[in-house]
Amino acid sequence: MPTPPRCDESEGRQVLGDFVVRRFGFVGVLVAGALAISSATIAGDAAASDTLDHTSVHTRKLQTELMVSALYCDQQARYNAFVRRFEGELVSSGRQLKALFVTRHGARHAIPKLDAFLTRLANKESQRRLTLGIRYCRDAQDLFTRVLRLPQRQLVTFASERAATPLPQGRLTRLQTTTN
Repeated sequence: MPTPPRCDESEGRQVLGDFVVRRFGFVGVLVAGALAISSATIAGDAAASDTLDHTSVHTRKLQTELMVSALYCDQQARYNAFVRRFEGELVSSGRQLKALFVTRHGARHAIPKLDAFLTRLANKESQRRLTLGIRYCRDAQDLFTRVLRLPQRQLVTFASERAATPLPQGRLTRLQTTTN
């Protein structure tokens, strides 16, 4: 299976954006577009609580894990089903995540910082795949099964509960929302 190009932080949005569109078609564009809402809307939502901040990070981490595993483990149809099923929660969580970056970095720097964060997240998940080897796809299939069985409007809860449990070795355990 061909491996996708490594996303470079300096051009992460373009590379990752093209990557999502090329692999996931309309559904990928829909989710990417949801994350690209205007800064004016975000500024109004910037009063999100710490709990919402954390849940948005956890939800995006789960979405990225599923996206990367879909690419490497030939699970694109299951990823598309995931995005369609939880579109509302993904869009809402994306808005909250963007608001977090506006709050922490200001409107001017929020988008580049968010792009760098999302690129690092995808790259770390790709590294985790290399660390886990053949076990990665088996674990990914199990995760897809669990997620696709969730009732609608339970994705954020699932992502947060999952983030609160100890993770097996090789799993992304710490996320930073700042860049060095």
